[in-house]
Amino acid sequence: MATAGDAVTTKFATVQAGYYEDPFIAAFHNASSILARRRNNQSRPIQVIIKRGTFARVCCIEKTIEKFLGLIEPSQIAQVVVLGAGKDTNYFRLIQSRLGSNSPFVRWVEVDHATILQEKLSVIDDNSALFNVEKLGNGDYIELKPIDPSAQDRSNCVMIAHDLKSGTDLLMQKLVRSGLHPEAPTLFISECVFMYMPDNETRRLLSALSATFQKSCICQYEPIVGNGDSFGQMMEENLSKAGVAGADSGLLKVRSNHDHANRLYETGFTIAIACDMYAAYEAILTDEQRLRANRSEFLDELEEFVLIMKHYSFSLGSTSESSIGRRLCTLGKDSHLGFEANRSISRLS
Repeated sequence: MATAGDAVTTKFATVQAGYYEDPFIAAFHNASSILARRRNNQSRPIQVIIKRGTFARVCCIEKTIEKFLGLIEPSQIAQVVVLGAGKDTNYFRLIQSRLGSNSPFVRWVEVDHATILQEKLSVIDDNSALFNVEKLGNGDYIELKPIDPSAQDRSNCVMIAHDLKSGTDLLMQKLVRSGLHPEAPTLFISECVFMYMPDNETRRLLSALSATFQKSCICQYEPIVGNGDSFGQMMEENLSKAGVAGADSGLLKVRSNHDHANRLYETGFTIAIACDMYAAYEAILTDEQRLRANRSEFLDELEEFVLIMKHYSFSLGSTSESSIGRRLCTLGKDSHLGFEANRSISRLS
């Protein structure tokens, strides 16, 4: 559960340093800080290389969402499902500034442990003027509806309490029961979630997603420990000591960009593409975003930054029936995301 708070702390520091705007992250950070003080957890300064890596991660996920929604006709329904959502703020940022009259209706779903969702909802309740949403329902399903009339007819968000390790059949039932349409264009998002799960459970989940939502695509951000380099070995040892990397965990079974693309390909996403985060930083982020990062803070440890970024993977997969997913997975000058056709990219189809 601490990982959700850690992500908030890092994103808050990144926003404070000027890398990007997120008016909602401070509310979650303040709540996390109170909990940390109660537990006598000492906060540490966030390194520049971590903030820049966090900025790259945010930009890649945000761009994927924007391109996905931009490829859907305004008359259609778009579905976005965040697996292991934690204290993610993308939905609130979306309804605040990124939904216009030409946008499709966005049905947004967040899935996480009940405890995490209750913490998130508590922050939303305590900052009602900021989040500006109406809360409906209880139990395993909580719906958030924008109060702003201009956003009411453009989106809604459903929070589903579910442990991703507790079975895929139940999750598929919950997703459909929440209002998701199996035949509608759907984007799944997973950030540092599958590293904590046994690989066989992740494969079952991915297979169920691709089979149930046949016009779907998935975007993933995960660490990769590689196959023998010293930095990867150090990551593996540290995560093993922390209890993250069990013998059957995805972190140890899926060790490279090719492994991530291959797992997607083998679980029903018939086009899969993956690159390390340094390649993503150079290709997917815009010149303006990289310039903003440079202006926010001076990066002295460039070699260390490159090394760390090469040990994180950004991957996408698309089912055969998802024309939108196929377009997101293109390479070269026609790539909607900026994927370059070179050796740093793993693509299977």
